[in-house]
Amino acid sequence: ELGPTGFPFEKYLARIFQSKGYRTTVGSHIMGECVNHEIDLILEKDGVTEIAEAKFHNDFGVRTDVQVALYTYARFLDVKVKRNYSKVWLITNTKLSLDAIAYAECKGIQVLAWNYPN
Repeated sequence: ELGPTGFPFEKYLARIFQSKGYRTTVGSHIMGECVNHEIDLILEKDGVTEIAEAKFHNDFGVRTDVQVALYTYARFLDVKVKRNYSKVWLITNTKLSLDAIAYAECKGIQVLAWNYPN
């Protein structure tokens, strides 16, 4: 019921984070060191600002793969140069591939998915 685009999912996630005391911004365009990026969610709480990539899939059985984790982290590194973002999230309504989990754990990406954390 949240599809076919990802924007309702982003708004839904923003409401969840708001209920946890975060101030949220959905769908911002932020200039990084190299290029302009669309940031799905900006999360602020207790003087800490974080960004999140929200990956929504309409199809059952789809996994979010390592390429999503890679570009999420690359985007974070590019915008972090000009902004004081302390953390990056990858949030999906599907399961993550094992490589995506391994990469997220290695790089300190916060993850919310059907299969992670347990």
